[in-house]
Amino acid sequence: MFRSVLRAIFTGVPLLSLTIVQGQPMLEVNAGAFAWQMRFKQDDPHVDDLTTDPGLGHSFGLHYREEPPNRKIGFDVSLTYAYRECSVSIGSGGHATADLIYADLRMNTVHLGLGLNIPFDSVGTLWFRPRLMTGLAEWTIGSGYHEFLDQGQLVRQRFSERHFDGYRSGVRLSIGIGLKIRFSGRLFLDIEPYYSRGLTVECDPGNANFRHDEWGLRIGTGVVLRGWRNLGQLPIPQD
Repeated sequence: MFRSVLRAIFTGVPLLSLTIVQGQPMLEVNAGAFAWQMRFKQDDPHVDDLTTDPGLGHSFGLHYREEPPNRKIGFDVSLTYAYRECSVSIGSGGHATADLIYADLRMNTVHLGLGLNIPFDSVGTLWFRPRLMTGLAEWTIGSGYHEFLDQGQLVRQRFSERHFDGYRSGVRLSIGIGLKIRFSGRLFLDIEPYYSRGLTVECDPGNANFRHDEWGLRIGTGVVLRGWRNLGQLPIPQD
């Protein structure tokens, strides 16, 4: 089964756009919360200069998702906004320097996701959802202070609402398990626990490169788009 899923992920997305077939497309809006943690390179010489205090983040998303009949694989397109906060303390020259920037950061990102919607059962309740997410926009705002030596005197300059350059939204891999609860008519509730892993470097303050991992939960509601046609569908590969 695992090999079949991998084959579907790597071969399904390019082929989905080749056929137009009747199915059950749907539109969903969701909100989520997640815990997150920065992940550093083991040989990064500046890791000790960057201290972090991540809190919970939250997100809002819009999904176009397909659930083709007869145990087919559907397409999943998403647009996701995420918000995170952390505190950073960045020394530019190691522990002996007096040059230090401390900031409470508010990070905002927008990602476009492309993935698959793969059924786990025959009734359309459980779904496996791998997706690749690429960053479209990012803006990071911080308040804090800059501490440095000026003619032998320690100077502290405070700042507020400063835009921090060098932060990027990056490319991410997300794996989710969807639980779909159908209501009467065309409405449904969708619950998706997920794990998301950063694949590219997201920040370079003081040469302290990091990526971040997320563990979260999305809850959404949506409507079946009757009369629409799927972008494509593939049968689940057999071992």
